Amino acid sequence: MFSTIDGAKKRANKLHKIFQRCGFEFPLHKSQYAVARAGGFRDWHDLTRSLKRQERDCDSTDFRRKLIEALPVPCHAPTLAWLNREPEDRASDPDIPPGWHRYVFPYQFATAVRHRHSPAIKRGSGPGQNLRENMGSGVLINIHGGRNPYPRLEPDTLAFIFHGSPEMIFGIDSQHSRFAQELQTLQDAGVIELRRNQVVILSPDRDEIHSRVLDSQIDKARHWMSEPGNMKEKADALRNALAVIGIEDALRRSETLLQYGSDSYVHRSGPIQDILSDIAGAGEVLAFARFYEFAATIWSHDARRLRDLVPAKILNQYFAGYLGFAGSPPLFKFTNDNPKWAESLKSTLSDPVKFEQTVQRMTEAIELAA
Repeated sequence: MFSTIDGAKKRANKLHKIFQRCGFEFPLHKSQYAVARAGGFRDWHDLTRSLKRQERDCDSTDFRRKLIEALPVPCHAPTLAWLNREPEDRASDPDIPPGWHRYVFPYQFATAVRHRHSPAIKRGSGPGQNLRENMGSGVLINIHGGRNPYPRLEPDTLAFIFHGSPEMIFGIDSQHSRFAQELQTLQDAGVIELRRNQVVILSPDRDEIHSRVLDSQIDKARHWMSEPGNMKEKADALRNALAVIGIEDALRRSETLLQYGSDSYVHRSGPIQDILSDIAGAGEVLAFARFYEFAATIWSHDARRLRDLVPAKILNQYFAGYLGFAGSPPLFKFTNDNPKWAESLKSTLSDPVKFEQTVQRMTEAIELAA
């Protein structure tokens, strides 16, 4: 992906601009660090020092994998979209980052809903509860209406950053007699943080927010796929769900999934089967399990059929194709010595990480037999 300092700078600057267009608060030095790690360096200083001495090619496959590993989760979807050369989002409003609705709003809504149950905000938390709820949760969903300030998301902390003074951000609530007192209460509770000309709504629970975003995108895809027509909404919902799951080529594969039920396939689930084959053939075992789980949720009436096809996909596309064990005695020996391997594999499908670990153990067993 780059072999010179100038090439690395170009990549880091492009990544930084992408995140700005998403509505992320992610400084350039963090993009530089991620690019350096993706290139196999300790950090940006190590990269510049090493490439001054000698140019070094960077393997594109390793670069993609390491870049994703070096970035926080909200950055994964826009980064994959860039690497896959998907069209960039267009701005519908000059005051809103073009990718804000796609990449920031799901986290904002999830945080607003979750904060309503935070100890300092939830119902029954004492005098001033309504005001605290407005300030810690309502501000994220523009509860009073008017011009929405569109906060930026800090992807590594999942905090939301409003640029402006507390009086500007909280508007009419700042005129309440208890405003200063409740603002301090929310700061003490770790809900709000005041920085230089910034009001920051901190994340209540990062793991839970990630989970809520994932669930909401899958639910949205399931909703649109159950409705007749609305092809644009279906395509967008599928793309967003695939992207947040971490599936490569989310845009292209969402278009493939729209062919579900087409006469072009022997079985209505043909598009799903093709994607499972592609992912297994690319060696992406974790993504394979995640996509299966997604497909089985959206098209639940085909879940059993898809589940029964999983061992064949792993055997033919991953073991034989990706790993190169096609027709090899070790592969035959493994399947003969382990007649229940297919059922064992299927039993882990509800846990993608466990599925990946199971496939890895099977791979090691085949290699030992070689």
